[in-house]
Amino acid sequence: MKGTEPDRAEPTVPPPPQAPREAPAEPKVAVLAFPGLDLALVERGMMEGWLPGFRRLRTSGTRLQLDARVPASATAAAATFRVGAGTSRHGVLDDWTMDLEGGRPVPAPGACRVRMAPLAELFPRGAPQGFPPALPLLESRLEQRSFLQDCGAGGLRCVVLRCAVGFPALTGGKLKVLGAGALPDLSFGTGAYTFAVEDAALPERRETARGGVILRALPATRGAACDTFLIPVAGPPLLGEGASGRAVATIELRAAPDRARATAITSDHRIEVEAGRWSEPLVLRFAAAPGLDVFGRARLYIRPTGTRRMELYVEPPDFDPARPPAWQALSCPRDWGRELTARTGPLPRLAPAFPGAAFADAVLDARDAAAAVAAQFAAERRLFEWALVQGDYDVLYQSFSLLEDAAAIGPGAAEEIEFLGERVPRQLLLDAATAAADQLVCATLAFVDGGALGRGATVIIYSPYGAKAAMRAVDLNRVLVERGDLVLSGPPERPLWQRIDWSRTRAWSAGGGGIHVNLRGREPAGIVEPAALDAYLAGLAAHLLALQDPVTGARIVLSARRGAELAPGQAGAPDLQVGLAEGCTVSFDAARMLRAGPWLSSISTAAGSGPAGSDPSVVPGLFAMTRRTLMRGSVSLEQVAATIPALLEQDAPPGLAAAPLLIGRPMERAPEEVIRRERKEEPEDGGEEEAREPDEDGGEE
Repeated sequence: MKGTEPDRAEPTVPPPPQAPREAPAEPKVAVLAFPGLDLALVERGMMEGWLPGFRRLRTSGTRLQLDARVPASATAAAATFRVGAGTSRHGVLDDWTMDLEGGRPVPAPGACRVRMAPLAELFPRGAPQGFPPALPLLESRLEQRSFLQDCGAGGLRCVVLRCAVGFPALTGGKLKVLGAGALPDLSFGTGAYTFAVEDAALPERRETARGGVILRALPATRGAACDTFLIPVAGPPLLGEGASGRAVATIELRAAPDRARATAITSDHRIEVEAGRWSEPLVLRFAAAPGLDVFGRARLYIRPTGTRRMELYVEPPDFDPARPPAWQALSCPRDWGRELTARTGPLPRLAPAFPGAAFADAVLDARDAAAAVAAQFAAERRLFEWALVQGDYDVLYQSFSLLEDAAAIGPGAAEEIEFLGERVPRQLLLDAATAAADQLVCATLAFVDGGALGRGATVIIYSPYGAKAAMRAVDLNRVLVERGDLVLSGPPERPLWQRIDWSRTRAWSAGGGGIHVNLRGREPAGIVEPAALDAYLAGLAAHLLALQDPVTGARIVLSARRGAELAPGQAGAPDLQVGLAEGCTVSFDAARMLRAGPWLSSISTAAGSGPAGSDPSVVPGLFAMTRRTLMRGSVSLEQVAATIPALLEQDAPPGLAAAPLLIGRPMERAPEEVIRRERKEEPEDGGEEEAREPDEDGGEE
């Protein structure tokens, strides 16, 4: 840290070297997870010639369908991969659930503790530029061990750069975890943004049902070169006896007259902001209690309006990783937020997360959301490519949220938006995101061809499920309200979870299509008798399966599975798991219990949650590998996990639920002209399919 400006948390990673510092002697496995990578879209892109990386894997390696065994949830799929077994083992079915004792929705699997580790521990050969001197290792309190932990205990070096869930406590071994999702922001929520608008006609302050704050911003001072605004940003709840409300940090924003750029200043930091570009993180100081300052950070985004009116979006603040304690504990779901704030620990993000709450509030439009998605993927890609060539691993894993976030924006109106440096029609945003994933695949294969990963290296790319852009958003809580199963009271502007009358409510929905019953003896205010549970669920399932689109007459719900069958004996699993038809998604509001809107709405008017709640049959995933496999048809995520130690010639760790894929020869190095074409992202042979290899080589369906 120099002066009052801390080291930037934005990973401004230099280009990877053209060759490794030394040729790795042992085989390595690099795993890229793309939740939401759609099988049908990849097939079309290969046929049309704009996905050369996946096409090369199809013709020279392996490309198979991966069966989606769980609802379309990145958290559930990550838990299946982590454990190497399905929901009956780990019990994670939803991203979100309801903490009935705490009285609020919470990330379902977010129980973890965080230990700060020097970068030298994570990356012995040196760290990428732009990172703080220490980063967190996330350790999950979920009981199930990861097969990667067992591999690490056996001597393999396993590095997880980003995953949707944490890992059990690291007791020795060589597993290192850099980041995870499903963790709260400083407000204990996931969408407490601030939006300041230069408009004298607006109310001074207005809170939205989704947790945002919209402010009237008027210049505090005017000048020839700039106008100065004072923007209060809400942070953590005030601590201490009798305290109420939230701590506030003030940003001094010096905006140029044309509102196309600005300088943001706090007592600890100063950054430059350009309209239409996400800024680097700005450090915010919150006085949470007498003598206790909580340091956070947030990125800023000036909306390009084409006028002289300023509109500033401040993302939900995270903890500042440059000022963490040595240890931090989380207790999720009960009281995790207060413990988190009291210990003032770090919650880093590589780049802006998808601003779902602000997008649903129409504070940010598709253009702004796409800029956030592109910024996050660019940062994640730089980190992966940098780590790939360092060689300090046997297994390198990273999950990318690119496809899911792009699908969550939805098709919407016919408009062009900027995405990763190109103008893209919004209708084709998911295609553009898939092409960006393919570019990363091509770059990774080029590193393999150049020998950066050593001899015998294997690259695995998989998506646990696809993500087609949804046209209709479903609110299961509204369905329950109309049936009389969910009873609300209180002002409608309050969040739904604050309006539930538990004395008369039989069921509610949270997360990606999970329905929970207010069961007597299990829930604090349960009213449904255990003896009546089966009959109640049967009637509710029949009602859901009969739902039809009033315009087209198409079915909305394809399946309604009992949670006791999907995750037997697992506490917290939903009692009924709904599987939606193609083109439908659980709405953002329903997933987080923010409000009960129309039970079925157009995705252009109600932001969706990507593929959340889709039935597994309509969102098959994809598996690709730079080796031949003798298997045909489709594979499971459990098989993908079991294959990794087999590729490294290790005995299968205990607890894996499937046998590894039968592995044949590695993919041969591509000819130089093929490498050159792929680096330029040109289609091969005009997009025509190449002749297939003989059946005995495997790798074909």
